[in-house]
Amino acid sequence: MKRPDKDSFFLYSLSVIGSGCGFLSQILVSGFWSSAFSQDVFFFSINTAFYFLSLGLGSLQSERVLRPERRHLSYRVVFLCSWTALSIPLLRYSIQVYGNLFLIPIGIVFVSGFIAGQIIPLTLRLNEAQNKLSLPMLFFLDYTAAIFFTFVFTFVLLIPLGYLRTSLVLAYSCFALTLLLMLSHREKNRPLWGTAALGLLLPVFAILAQPAPKDAPGWRSPNPAKVIFKKQTHYQKIILTEERGNNPYYPDQPERVLYLDGFIQFNSLYEQAYHFCLANIPVFAADYLNAPPKRALILGGGDGLVARNLLDVPSIEHIDQVELDPEMIQLSKTEPHVRHYNRDSFYNPKVNVIIADAFRWVRTAEKHSYDLIIVDFPDPKSITLSRLYSSEFYSYVWPLLSPKGFLSIQSGPVYALEDKEKHTLSRVTTTVMKTLASVGKASYVYYNPRDLDAFVMATPYPDFDMDAFTAKIGIRADIANAHFCKYKSLWKVPDVRVNTLNTLPMTEYLLHWYDMAGGFFRYGDSYAIFLPE
Repeated sequence: MKRPDKDSFFLYSLSVIGSGCGFLSQILVSGFWSSAFSQDVFFFSINTAFYFLSLGLGSLQSERVLRPERRHLSYRVVFLCSWTALSIPLLRYSIQVYGNLFLIPIGIVFVSGFIAGQIIPLTLRLNEAQNKLSLPMLFFLDYTAAIFFTFVFTFVLLIPLGYLRTSLVLAYSCFALTLLLMLSHREKNRPLWGTAALGLLLPVFAILAQPAPKDAPGWRSPNPAKVIFKKQTHYQKIILTEERGNNPYYPDQPERVLYLDGFIQFNSLYEQAYHFCLANIPVFAADYLNAPPKRALILGGGDGLVARNLLDVPSIEHIDQVELDPEMIQLSKTEPHVRHYNRDSFYNPKVNVIIADAFRWVRTAEKHSYDLIIVDFPDPKSITLSRLYSSEFYSYVWPLLSPKGFLSIQSGPVYALEDKEKHTLSRVTTTVMKTLASVGKASYVYYNPRDLDAFVMATPYPDFDMDAFTAKIGIRADIANAHFCKYKSLWKVPDVRVNTLNTLPMTEYLLHWYDMAGGFFRYGDSYAIFLPE
């Protein structure tokens, strides 16, 4: 094939920039929306479908340009550069005003696709007179541009810069290339240059009109909380807040809350009860069987608080801590307040920190090697997290237990909100139990009466008597002084499906619970701090 001349190079370049910007806008909007509302598969699928539909409609619309000129193509490329830079500011603003109205991201993606769909048809029609362009080469370059933008977005810019700055860097880079092309061809169309100037300035005005939030919502007060740590990592957005004097039970103590993607990881005034239920009850159960635990495995729990509790157990000799996000471990080892709460547990020589995906790690771990396994993952608010509550995952975890070992799982909210008398387990907790049962394991549920978190415990030891054990340690629900943990054997159980990798209904159940609780995904006012960067 001949080397393209100057005019062909101009057309190829504009086509690549325009198509690349259109595709970039789609992945930016889909990624941001999915991160904000934990509906990764659904929103990516819907947005991608509408993007391709809009590409087709845009291609049809290009026929209405009867006599295409270079300026028609340039206008569209300039618009796409500006629209890509505007996409995240527009999305952030719309979420704060309208919430999770999914027509908004679809609309932004639709506009991108509609304009991008006109790029190739116009390029080909501009070439009709000279016939210097290769159609296969044009498609190859446009598809390559999509791959290039995806690679740069995902692996190079997203983590250090976040969604907003990534969109600006890539969009303005495309703007610069477009302007250079226009200069090299001595473009004299004043309206086009005016449009380019407006397109350059609009994203700046949009960002200045919407300053980044600096406060977080208060825990018990309408007043905002002070943000003392904030970081967007590859896996989640970590925020640590502080309030003083707003808690009537602890008026003189600072209340610090750690959020992961807007969901509470711990509250400094109440985390002791939560971690007592999660970590210490299975220790007591092992002691009840005269088998004090020596080796423990913690899956999740990157704040170091489970490890802190287990290090207080005299029999514990070794703890393997598996955490996906290295930034979470770094926070737990360096942030002064978190270090104070976890008592520098990750510096203890008994603790071996492993940075890995727990789902993959447990598949290769040594069998029957742990007397205690604590599963402290975030609530399964997304498909990615839901797989860590699947029957396949439990089938890999279970063989790691010793014959008298215990498995303890953080299992979401305990009550079904439909039952005002609180006699019915939530579908989330029930699904954990039913999923364990699907791999042949009996389990028991107990809960923290303060924050109503449920915990499911199981053991391979066939003669373990949960009723006798809970009566002995005083956590039966009918015992008046069961303040931190409560167990009762009689619950109404809703109908649920087993959580497998093929079905993953757990996320649906959890998001429904949040909807009934009043809608968790609120991003207005100070809640905007939880939006992805």
